[in-house]
Amino acid sequence: RRMCDPAVENRRPSPSDLSEEAPDDAPAGTSAGGAGGPQLRQAFDLSPASILGFAAERDDAGRIVDFRCTLANPAACRLRDWSGGTPLGSRLTEELTAAVTGGLLDSWARVVLTGRPAHSEQMLYLNQKERWFEVSAARLDDGVLVNMADITGRKVAEEKVRFAERRLHRILNSALDGIITLDSRQRISSFNASAEQLFGFRAAEMIGQSLDDLLPQPLRARHAALLNA
Repeated sequence: RRMCDPAVENRRPSPSDLSEEAPDDAPAGTSAGGAGGPQLRQAFDLSPASILGFAAERDDAGRIVDFRCTLANPAACRLRDWSGGTPLGSRLTEELTAAVTGGLLDSWARVVLTGRPAHSEQMLYLNQKERWFEVSAARLDDGVLVNMADITGRKVAEEKVRFAERRLHRILNSALDGIITLDSRQRISSFNASAEQLFGFRAAEMIGQSLDDLLPQPLRARHAALLNA
């Protein structure tokens, strides 16, 4: 078995058995569980995303109180330094405590109860680092199959863009001159405080409006000619 822990045995059937051969009467290209055979197993093993299977754990009243990992691909094994050396057998609330506050436990419980997949973006602290993941969960027996794609790079880039936009906004609004920025259609995209005082309009009124609305009629044709030159 190409798993984190090849010694794990005596498990209930799960997607970890994708590499098992299909019976003679199964359609070509499928396994006994209905999934693709060696090709799907190879995709599972080589996926850059972390793929984990979890079995629901219930209290005496039948309520789902935790999830125990029963399946993990190599990417999931490299996800963090697991306390047991492998994610297999670990519990969600013990290994990923942010999963409770981030709503993963409740979200996955709803997946098991309703059968409706769940998708979210989650920030987790792994090996003392903040990382972001796009997490998708689908019901698998009395548990979930989870795909975790690392989107930390995208989140960092988005934060840099937001920081640059906030910095530009501060610069524009502290300027003494009226500053108006336009998009590619010559629509107003920003209107600073000095421009509000100069033209007598609030920024909320002008965003999305044509610059021509601020120009005297005789200058509109000249402005259009300059743009087309």
